[in-house]
Amino acid sequence: MYSIDKTDDCTTTTSTVSPSNNCTSNDEMQHYEQKFSGNIPTRHVLTILGFLGFFVIYSLRVNLSVALVAMVNNTAMQTNVTIIEECSTPPGISNSTFKYKKDGEFAWDENLQGIILAAFFYGYILTQVPGGRLAEQYSAKWLFGSGILWTSLLTILTPVVARWSVVAFIILRILEGIGEGITYPALNVMFARWIPLQERSTVISLVGTGANLGTVVTLPVAAVLCNCEFGEGWPTVFYLFGSFGILWFIFWILLIHDWPEEHPTILRREILYIQSNRQCITNYLKLTKVPWHRILTSVPLWALCFTKFCGNWGFSMLLTELPLYLSNVLQFPIKQNGYKNALLYIAETLTMTGSGVVSDYLRVKGYFRTTTIRKIFESISMLGPAFCLILVPFVGCDGTVAVYLFVFSMAFYGFSSGGDGPIALDMAPEFAGTVMGIVNAVTNVAGLFAPIVGGLLTEHNETLVQWSKVFYLAAGMYILGAMIFLLFGSAEVQPWAVIPEDSCTEPLNPQQDSHQE
Repeated sequence: MYSIDKTDDCTTTTSTVSPSNNCTSNDEMQHYEQKFSGNIPTRHVLTILGFLGFFVIYSLRVNLSVALVAMVNNTAMQTNVTIIEECSTPPGISNSTFKYKKDGEFAWDENLQGIILAAFFYGYILTQVPGGRLAEQYSAKWLFGSGILWTSLLTILTPVVARWSVVAFIILRILEGIGEGITYPALNVMFARWIPLQERSTVISLVGTGANLGTVVTLPVAAVLCNCEFGEGWPTVFYLFGSFGILWFIFWILLIHDWPEEHPTILRREILYIQSNRQCITNYLKLTKVPWHRILTSVPLWALCFTKFCGNWGFSMLLTELPLYLSNVLQFPIKQNGYKNALLYIAETLTMTGSGVVSDYLRVKGYFRTTTIRKIFESISMLGPAFCLILVPFVGCDGTVAVYLFVFSMAFYGFSSGGDGPIALDMAPEFAGTVMGIVNAVTNVAGLFAPIVGGLLTEHNETLVQWSKVFYLAAGMYILGAMIFLLFGSAEVQPWAVIPEDSCTEPLNPQQDSHQE
């Protein structure tokens, strides 16, 4: 345990939210936040590398959504199927731009493609809760980093394994999900230790935009790589993004530490600022007993799980199925397919960043209770996409309007960074990894079933009518999730997550800090 100097400003952390109730005054907090020449706050380094880590996570997850279009031999799949092309070629695009220079090499029908896309989530769900608990007890830094490294290495092996056997390919995707499954809970634990309350929504939204940027960059880049001759096209997608993940891992391990108190170059005033403005969490040497029964019977927790499940259904549908809709129904060529998909995530990135900042501002100013703020932003993030998706079938083959509706749908969904995004930390900072593991496990069941249901609804019958069923189902899930959260959601620290303040992580003794100003 870290020793205490009673002459310091604080000797324990606080579980209160308002900065005015913390053990440091506003003037002292501003003093701690003064900028020093040549020094970047270490929590900002964590934010930057967390952002890039999420970039890698999503680039490794979504690259298959575009590459799969190039991998499949559509000519072979269409041999015994009557194709109804309801939509004509978009204006300004010749028919020659639709196809790859050569057809894909795998005869996988729509149903099998849905299984392949969903396989990732089998493994992803499996390691959520164990990953969160391990991160709380041991090293969240190494769990987050090794999860991305593992997935990156498997991604590089994808072309070889896919050509070997489709069963082996599905297993590889499950193993990739196992690697990424520990990442979200582990980083949530890092946030509980490193990020002050008044910066929480902003940091979570900024890091979350890394996932969107990963998608924005990956979709068009993957589309270009699939349509070129170099490296046989689609295999280069997996080589490129897998290699980037390995490079990121090196920087993460060298620059990041599990606790502010452990960092060798952090300034003492930043440690005090973090400790004075984070919720009560125990020292990492203590193995706090998890109140499993109270957690698993918590109504606000299950309301959060169900709400995020419903939101993730629509998100996963757009993430995995939209490239097929744009290509096979609206007749956009693969290169434009990638660009138009990227627009969705650019829109979400903008609203994620803005809503995180605004929700933190409302919280610090005390205009609304934290729960009220979360419910306002969550309602926008769920009901907005529902309205947009309901309108998609009515525009038919008008690809331009349809794309606008998809873009607005994702823009509305970005408001979740001020809604459900920080709630696992709000509810239970001490069990941030465990709670996030439970929530993510339930949430990503949607990612498992949404591609399968989409594949079943459109198998050998990719018409506007069949796709309208996919969109209506997603809209219904959004609406149901919003209603559940409005009725039962909460952002208050739960009774089972309250830790006695004498058990909180203690401040660093000034004599232990060799980097005092």
